[in-house]
Amino acid sequence: MSSFVTFALLGLIFAVNAHARIGERFIEKDQAGQFRLPAPDSGPGQGADRSENVRPREPATGRRACPGHPDRRFKVKVRIDIPPTRIHRSRSSAELTKATFHGPRSRVLGLTAPDLKIETNGAYVTEPTDTGYCFWVEGIDVTLRYRSMDIYVASNYKRGSCNHRVILQHEKKHVRAARTNLERYAPKIRFALTSLLIPKGRSPVAVASPEDGEREMQRLFAKLLKPVYADMHVALRTSQGELDTPQAYRRTFGLCKRW
Repeated sequence: MSSFVTFALLGLIFAVNAHARIGERFIEKDQAGQFRLPAPDSGPGQGADRSENVRPREPATGRRACPGHPDRRFKVKVRIDIPPTRIHRSRSSAELTKATFHGPRSRVLGLTAPDLKIETNGAYVTEPTDTGYCFWVEGIDVTLRYRSMDIYVASNYKRGSCNHRVILQHEKKHVRAARTNLERYAPKIRFALTSLLIPKGRSPVAVASPEDGEREMQRLFAKLLKPVYADMHVALRTSQGELDTPQAYRRTFGLCKRW
């Protein structure tokens, strides 16, 4: 009797206490804030190895033939979930400055606080044989979700004023950049999950135990998805930083006479 298992990996970006859940087990983050998973073989953004000569790795038990299941179709879903933007006007510039890490000489007039959560769920099968188990992946489901997308405008400036309008317009650019980042990387994640390295129903691989199947899921996630997630994070930070250069601030402040 084969075992159908769901496997969840949660990557919380911009959150302090991120964790990964696998069934009832947890993978903790190390001091550098990274999941304790096997290091990927490829660098950030490299994605999947798509060579036609690559065969799925036979973990743990060496090479043994596993019967194929051509009727078991591999399914991939990548979703984007972005809530409506909420605008808050109750905090003063001093309060916003204190809540951020811009330095003692900074003055924060507006703030965008995206809360991104990456949910990666996989389903796989371990089918017993006379000498071990056959392992394949049924499907992988990725959700790129902003749990909140809030804008804060300093209460020092009244709604309808030039200052309020300019601050809000600037913060909306940050929201658009965050949305564009997910729209840009969702196809890259989907492409990574078409890798030939993923054992599918038509070409299972041999493993020694169901636990080896779980470890193989960890290895696949680390190799195929972790580099793309890291690249996506860097791209998001870069696009946000391009909106907050000294030149951009000078243009923004030049739009109103008094600050």
